[in-house]
Amino acid sequence: MKKAIFMMAVAGAFVFNACKSDTAKATEETTTTTTAAEPAAETETASIVGTWKMSDVDLGMEVPKGKEKVIEDMKKQMIAETVYTFNEDGSMTYKNPMVEPISATYTLNGSQLTVTNPTTKKTDTMTVDELSANKLVLSSQQGNHKAVMTFTK
Repeated sequence: MKKAIFMMAVAGAFVFNACKSDTAKATEETTTTTTAAEPAAETETASIVGTWKMSDVDLGMEVPKGKEKVIEDMKKQMIAETVYTFNEDGSMTYKNPMVEPISATYTLNGSQLTVTNPTTKKTDTMTVDELSANKLVLSSQQGNHKAVMTFTK
């Protein structure tokens, strides 16, 4: 059970779970997203800046037998209460039911989003799998599991 709770917290938090302590200068860049079904003329430039509410989470792991309801309830709470706010100045805030609200800095370099806790100097790098005007998909490798979080504005 502790492992399942830990994985939920890690997937929900994503930030600050890495052990490295690289300090990064906070900057914000834009990313262009094109899908195969979308003509090049309709490609939109999107920015990570704004408030993003979690709309889905996939822990990328099998739920332990007998823990399905507990995990499903935790996922529902995370979806209902998780919010990331990215500011233009490279600062951000994060709210999740598993942790206290967090203020941090971030850099977006291509598809790599690096979040740094200014107090502990711990960083976490996630992959931006998709970024459009209204959708943000972040993924992070957690051991043998790839956790994916989807956000909407």
